[in-house]
Amino acid sequence: MICFCVPLFCLRGKGTFFILYMGRPRITLIFLLLFLPGFALVVSGCVFKKPPVSPAVNQNQNTNTAATTAEIDTSNWKTYRNEEYGFEFKYPTNWVLSVFNKETGTVDGFFITRGESRLGVLPRGEFDYGLPTNEPVVSETTIADKKVKTRQWELTNGGTLLFYQFIENVPNWLHCTEGLKNCNRLDLRAINIDDLGTLKKIISTFTFRQ
Repeated sequence: MICFCVPLFCLRGKGTFFILYMGRPRITLIFLLLFLPGFALVVSGCVFKKPPVSPAVNQNQNTNTAATTAEIDTSNWKTYRNEEYGFEFKYPTNWVLSVFNKETGTVDGFFITRGESRLGVLPRGEFDYGLPTNEPVVSETTIADKKVKTRQWELTNGGTLLFYQFIENVPNWLHCTEGLKNCNRLDLRAINIDDLGTLKKIISTFTFRQ
């Protein structure tokens, strides 16, 4: 609403105007008593406009933009194959493969890393880094048609630690007993949701060679 005010009259837009006839005090007084309350409302509408209301922002909006494992393209991934332990898997070209064995003074271990995220394939176990103090979520699944016990920890830095341990006999792999100590495992550590999706996709390509 646009208002224009001058000493003797007030125009409301381009509509009706009123003239205060100063020569008739009684009429003027009555007119003022009737007119001023409405005039005050008009002025308040002109001066005290409410600011525009912005659309509400959903604070719980999902910001997870990581692709699901089904959406990750593996067509240009490399393949690592190990004849001694009879397995192979694919991994992205922008991740680094490192092999540890007797020549490096350790037990056999195979790591795919990018930054602080990693996947270790450890047929003989070892490479212990210590475990979080919180209790893991324990479940069972299958990898390459073999039964696997999983233990998952949510880390204080927002990352995830996952152990996959084969509880079926796998040739040349150290068999896991009930306590799951000193035995084989796939050792996954992801520092963000994107790396977690990529590492789980790598595990989905894991197979045992006949």
